Amino acid sequence: MKIQFDESTPNTGFKDKNGKNIRRGDIVKYQDSEGAYIINFDDQDGKYKIGGLDLENESSKLTVTSNLFENAQKMRKRQKLE
Repeated sequence: MKIQFDESTPNTGFKDKNGKNIRRGDIVKYQDSEGAYIINFDDQDGKYKIGGLDLENESSKLTVTSNLFENAQKMRKRQKLE
């Protein structure tokens, strides 16, 4: 199954610290940490999560850097050019 990133990728209803919409599959930076995290939906809790934390409580500490689906498309294009 191929998933395309576009503006219809599910919006979580939350914004990062810069006011950018946070979408499912976004790759985010958490405060000053060096790692990157992916926004996921936890079916069991019915909530969007970053790691094991509820996105609702953490969104103001995040910066969206890219999207998992968008990055996969860029990588495929780059591989085709090589």
